[in-house]
Amino acid sequence: MTKVEQHIIEFAQASPLFTPTDLYNSSKEISRQYMQWSLVQLVSKGTISRVKRGWYKMAEKPLFSYEVKEQTRQLYALLKEAFPYAPFCVYDGECLSPIQHHLSYNALTYVETDKFVSETVFHTLQEKGYKVFYKPGKDELYKYIDISTPAIIVKPMVSDSPLMAIDGVPGPSLEKLLVDIRRDKDFDYLAGEESSRMLENAFHMYTINTTRLLRYAGRRGVRTEIENEINGLNHDK
Repeated sequence: MTKVEQHIIEFAQASPLFTPTDLYNSSKEISRQYMQWSLVQLVSKGTISRVKRGWYKMAEKPLFSYEVKEQTRQLYALLKEAFPYAPFCVYDGECLSPIQHHLSYNALTYVETDKFVSETVFHTLQEKGYKVFYKPGKDELYKYIDISTPAIIVKPMVSDSPLMAIDGVPGPSLEKLLVDIRRDKDFDYLAGEESSRMLENAFHMYTINTTRLLRYAGRRGVRTEIENEINGLNHDK
């Protein structure tokens, strides 16, 4: 994806409906001809939709969402009561299912929080009788964790992780999930081709903030890898 295409997508995300003139006026650094050519390319790829003559908008794809289970809601309430000032990201592994290629049922619940309190959160849940693992590595994942059996994984949260709240429970944005499945050892079962297919499925199914995705990917050291795959998806269209 070129910088001009990225600029157009960001402009379209902020403008429900726009004309080419609106777009041309959005940047004095990009030539009108190059802007027009890039707009045509995005329309041909299905990223931007032509509503009627002279009017455009972002292609309509749903935003990523998932159902928050009652037990997950209760778990978050317990954590916030015990650690009122700590940030949390709490979600169920089932939320990955819609974008998976080879479906593998994940019954785990993930709890991410500040690295300075994460180990204390782990011990607190352990003392309350939960089956819980702390920051499991690849070997521990395969030896001791059955992802089809309910359990909790606690791990430090990367700063500035892109989150979203569903029913008051903070969880991961799709952009965060697409990066984390490549970097977190407890997602090793999704490594390789599966993570690439999940990225492809996500782009086909949902609206994705590419800027947010690549920014977070940069923080986690996989920006170039993901950017190349996105460019490959655009080239195939």
